[in-house]
Amino acid sequence: MRPRRHGTVRRARAVTPHASGVPLNRAISKLGVLSRSEATEAILAGRVQVANRVEQRPGMRVVPEQTPIELDGKRLSRAAWRTIVLYKPRGVLTTKRDPDGRPTVYDVLGDQARELKAVGRLDLATSGLLLLTSDTRLADWILDPAVGIARLYLTTVRGLVTTDEVTTMI
Repeated sequence: MRPRRHGTVRRARAVTPHASGVPLNRAISKLGVLSRSEATEAILAGRVQVANRVEQRPGMRVVPEQTPIELDGKRLSRAAWRTIVLYKPRGVLTTKRDPDGRPTVYDVLGDQARELKAVGRLDLATSGLLLLTSDTRLADWILDPAVGIARLYLTTVRGLVTTDEVTTMI
């Protein structure tokens, strides 16, 4: 506590455990139950309870690991994390849906992979190792440049490549 200018003592404000949490709609989506927009709709419709009280503010901050959250009367909890390692073939996109109807990694893996997040991207003409996971913290950690996970790319080219061209590719 520090004295104020006028000689009164300022009291420390109590910090609730939820002050450092995440918005309720994000917490529900991170639990893998609904997308964030679906969670927002459910909250606004009065289908979500937080600590046994109906909550209709999608932005209310919660700590999912510590706060009891219910959807339609059922307690929500994190499903077991899943990670799939896929050798992505050429001609397959790393996206959930393609408006042009081209095949995606989710078409290759089927419905059981719909809740998984691709860790990085490989373009249409590329084949290679691709991770898909429900653990968004793992995905964010792997993709964080500060972590410095080495990646190795093997490229085949047609024609001759000069030393200067190789230098610009590195």
